[in-house]
Amino acid sequence: MRDYNVLKAAGRPFEVVWLSCERDPEAFSSTLAQFPFLAVPFDNDERERALGDFKVSGIPRLVILGPDGRELVNNAVGMSLSIATVDGWMRQAKGHK
Repeated sequence: MRDYNVLKAAGRPFEVVWLSCERDPEAFSSTLAQFPFLAVPFDNDERERALGDFKVSGIPRLVILGPDGRELVNNAVGMSLSIATVDGWMRQAKGHK
């Protein structure tokens, strides 16, 4: 989360959106309280659809999308959320236009 906060403070145009695999609303709320991220609400039908669309079969899972919704990185778990990494994703997204 430190990297996330550094990137936000640096003004990078990115956001993390959490798609929960939690099985009940209490677990969802408890886990979300630990993160500064946006989240698709637990009771939103789009959450289940998105989990399927992104083929989430294990956790954690980090999918990087460009501003147009195009997938840039299929599974970025373990990658640093450094300024250099995010800047590289931004350049990659511009190349997809």
